[in-house]
Amino acid sequence: MRKRRLCAALALSAAAALLCACRGPAPAAGALRVSAGAAHSMAIREDGTLWGWGDGASGQLGIGWAGRALVAEPGRAGISSDWIAVSSGGQHSVGIRADGSIWAWGHNRHGQAGDGRFGWRVEDWRLSPFSPAAGRWVSAAAGGEHTAAVRRDGTLWAWGRNDRGQLGDGTSEMRLLPTRIGSGRRWALVSAGGMHTVALKRDGSLWAWGRNDHGQLGIGFGAEGGRREPVQVMPCKRWAYAAAGPSHTLAIGRDGALWAWGENALGMGRKRRPARRRLG
Repeated sequence: MRKRRLCAALALSAAAALLCACRGPAPAAGALRVSAGAAHSMAIREDGTLWGWGDGASGQLGIGWAGRALVAEPGRAGISSDWIAVSSGGQHSVGIRADGSIWAWGHNRHGQAGDGRFGWRVEDWRLSPFSPAAGRWVSAAAGGEHTAAVRRDGTLWAWGRNDRGQLGDGTSEMRLLPTRIGSGRRWALVSAGGMHTVALKRDGSLWAWGRNDHGQLGIGFGAEGGRREPVQVMPCKRWAYAAAGPSHTLAIGRDGALWAWGENALGMGRKRRPARRRLG
């Protein structure tokens, strides 16, 4: 049951990655960006402050250890007022500030915080934002139990859980520190799902890797074992945006068309290759 709730929440996050709709008086007034995780939400206001609410038992809200699991009203994370991006995952979060620095906080049992540690103890978690790597970053994504990010120089990095190849480094080894994926320098955007990851290159090509038991990579049948390195999705098409859910993927083409593939338990079953969908 808990796993189903996790999947449902992450699915909503993927479908509404940039939906600015907040509950509570603090972030609702001028909310700029919102990200919904498994059971928590993070938001950035127009003044650059960061807010979180929902399940905070693992420090995923970034407001420190409050001694309680549920934070029913938005609470401010730290004192910084220069946040520009945030992503909520299973039980951790990641964000980027205006100077391009990347920050992570929350549960760290698979090293998803990127600080070189891992474990189930509170001492191993990050209860407030921590910067796991230097450099300037343009995209960051918190997945189920892994994290992926793109630096300004176009390089792709990932860390955390990797048993399904969701980091894309060609192995199944957990990475406790940010690890560069491949040698390319043309990456532009990344999105982390439950156990898979998708990313766009600057030329508009879409790539996916990790678990594929529901066709969430968009590469069709015969690939149920998944991919441990990036594989291109529909090479003939160019994309503008992509979002990974727990076991499905959504993407928008440069022509404005919306595509979806992967698990579709509440719809028409699995789609192992991208299928165009019309909304509204």
